[in-house]
Amino acid sequence: MPITIDQFCGSNFSYFRFPFVTFLADMVDLGIGNIEIWGVSPHLYAPDMTDSDVAAVKSQIDDRGLNVRCFTPEQCIYPINIAAEERVIRERSLAYFMRCVEVAALLDAPYMFLTSGWGYEGEPREQAWERSVQSLKAITSYAAENGVTAVLEGLQPVESNIVNTAGDIKSMIQQVGPSNLKPALDTVGMAVNGETVKDYIACFGAGIEYAHFVDGRPAGHVAWGDGELPLAEYLRDLQSIDYKGYLSVEFAGPNYYMTPRVPVEQSRDAIRAALADLNK
Repeated sequence: MPITIDQFCGSNFSYFRFPFVTFLADMVDLGIGNIEIWGVSPHLYAPDMTDSDVAAVKSQIDDRGLNVRCFTPEQCIYPINIAAEERVIRERSLAYFMRCVEVAALLDAPYMFLTSGWGYEGEPREQAWERSVQSLKAITSYAAENGVTAVLEGLQPVESNIVNTAGDIKSMIQQVGPSNLKPALDTVGMAVNGETVKDYIACFGAGIEYAHFVDGRPAGHVAWGDGELPLAEYLRDLQSIDYKGYLSVEFAGPNYYMTPRVPVEQSRDAIRAALADLNK
């Protein structure tokens, strides 16, 4: 089955300087029915939200006919690190993610995005790796209890020294053990680590569950056309495995702070055009 534009997923990554309802209104206006929510203040920072608060947000989403496909807690900027050497940081991080699982469930989000955390430079990698394994076991077990599937991406080396490559993701999932932890693909993280979609297919076959599908040089997390990654080739390779997941957009940096709709619309239009060419 070909990939369709219905698998495109808008996100609020570029919208945090605007009210959350501005993001929702733009998605409706653009005809985008699927959304990924970046769980940051002031939009939806899980520790600040009561169940009633989340229900109010969910009502705003439902009233507009939108569907939350993924909840992505902020975990690279805030003082959150599931692999931290310091127990107090790990415990705070675990408590944070447990609440994020609950928020994802309340939003009816089938997926929650995870990363591995990071260890100190100079520390034996195995020690930080094991702390990450134990933390991910706890988080994914709680996610399973709440009907949420966790997806794990590889980070750029400047973001983490634990899980970077497709092989790292595979090894981490294997060591976390039988759980609902699945592989995710981030085109920028993938490219920065010198890999392609074909490398992910070699590791996971058709098992790739979710994708952050954005452009870069190779870093950057920008809209399709504002970078230089071979996204049309990546799209073709995903279609070769009958990819059924979502193509979401994660924008980082100040490029779009004042014009948050632009990268979403630009990426949607580029993906639509590429799919039309691919499926001629």
